[in-house]
Amino acid sequence: MLYQIFIRSFPYFFIFFFIFFENVPIYFFDEKVIKPFISFSILYCWICQDYSRFRPFWLLIFGVFCDLLQSEIVGLTSLFFLLIFHIQRKSDDVLLSPDFKESWIKFGIILTIYIFIYYLLNYIFSSISFSTANVFICLVLTFLFFPIFFLIIDKLSNKFRRFDE
Repeated sequence: MLYQIFIRSFPYFFIFFFIFFENVPIYFFDEKVIKPFISFSILYCWICQDYSRFRPFWLLIFGVFCDLLQSEIVGLTSLFFLLIFHIQRKSDDVLLSPDFKESWIKFGIILTIYIFIYYLLNYIFSSISFSTANVFICLVLTFLFFPIFFLIIDKLSNKFRRFDE
């Protein structure tokens, strides 16, 4: 029984773990650190691989937790996660295609849109300054790390699907 609870709750703890440890360096280095959007990538991969595991309520919680740790505008990340969830639920092949290059390009487009809107709204409404070079480096690093995260989440998702059956 305890094992079943652990198996069912592991993806949630996994995501909270990455959200928390992605944002911890911000409090020590005054937002001058270059950090890729790991939590966004991991949650994107989980939604693409197994969207039925997450309910919109959990995506809202994950997004609010991300925004509380790193942003002045709460709800923007939740909106993106819910939009991705809705797109993937409508058609499985929209975000995840048989050719990995297409999935990678789609991720890059969605990530670029997210980062642009995220920094634009934070700049307009909270007057937070940011370095364009750091944002670009973070974007490139996230884009380059995506295959690794995709592979890890694919393996974990398949393992948990096997346990659920």
